[in-house]
Amino acid sequence: MTDEEFDAGAAIERHPCPTCDVPAGSECRTGTGKTAVKYHTRRLQLVPHVAEELHVLTPPDRGPGKRWALGPEPDGAEPTEPAPLAAGITAVRIGYAHCSTATQELQSQLVL
Repeated sequence: MTDEEFDAGAAIERHPCPTCDVPAGSECRTGTGKTAVKYHTRRLQLVPHVAEELHVLTPPDRGPGKRWALGPEPDGAEPTEPAPLAAGITAVRIGYAHCSTATQELQSQLVL
């Protein structure tokens, strides 16, 4: 399958989301009960084609920003590649450092 034929939304929605607990077949949701604008990173890690992406936007036909509703069950086709987490590949640690004032040094805020 080429990149042009790959439907990221359908591939991602074949897996339940470990962050927002939506079942397979549904888009991610926010804490306020709306359809998320982008899929959660932990869910992306379940799909080999997008596992290294940090942001995959929810397709416009899923109604991002509107009230979330349970989607249909996926068709049951199994993914052709094992998910990275299922294959024993560990998750990536993502972090940031923040410096609040001009005189504050960045090195003191880094967490190793």
